[in-house]
Amino acid sequence: MMNEPKIKLEDTRELTCECGHALFKQAITMREISSLMSGTGKVEIVPLAIIVCEKCNKQFEKSKIIT
Repeated sequence: MMNEPKIKLEDTRELTCECGHALFKQAITMREISSLMSGTGKVEIVPLAIIVCEKCNKQFEKSKIIT
């Protein structure tokens, strides 16, 4: 087993949404896979977990964070 690095919370930085809010929640988006691509010959529905801002509900994107 490899040694995990010991990281202190104070050595990290808080990420905020582009609206300035710092609290996020998990949400589920649904994706549809066509019957031609699914491998089963049927349309498949796949849930995908995402993170959204609690204030503005925009999906979290690392490229749009305010530091």
